[in-house]
Amino acid sequence: MRRILATLAVIALLFSAGSAWADFDDGWAAFERGDYATALRVFRPLAEQGDSASQFTLAGMYIKGWGVPKNNAEGVKLYRKAAEQGLSPAQFILGIYHYIDLGVGVPRDNVLAHMWLSLAAKQGHEAAQEYIPKLESKMPSSQIAKAQELAAEWWEEHNN
Repeated sequence: MRRILATLAVIALLFSAGSAWADFDDGWAAFERGDYATALRVFRPLAEQGDSASQFTLAGMYIKGWGVPKNNAEGVKLYRKAAEQGLSPAQFILGIYHYIDLGVGVPRDNVLAHMWLSLAAKQGHEAAQEYIPKLESKMPSSQIAKAQELAAEWWEEHNN
């Protein structure tokens, strides 16, 4: 999971800008060497300022309990904030959480799973693209249509 988180965080770095980039790099270096206290000190204020890469990374720390008490609700909240900003790895994770009951407190909901996975896939997230047909095979056409409608509405609202 740590390797996956690392890969996704590198992708998330593309969404960071300005001085937050250097701060994020410092936090990421601390995270990689297992210095979670320093990583937390770096990521928390960046996440509070709306940096999606920091929100994403901090979310993983809460879900796994790395340097913080394990707190699924806080992790999911941070993933959602990053996803709402259009960060495709966060959208992918929310889609997976809604698709497969992973015990993090997100209700199984194929419509929301499809919506989040579709948004990630639209941005080229390959794993999301692979999950959609699997998910659709378990959904009636009315649910697929609803999910597509929600994704289109989200996309229009966030990209105009």
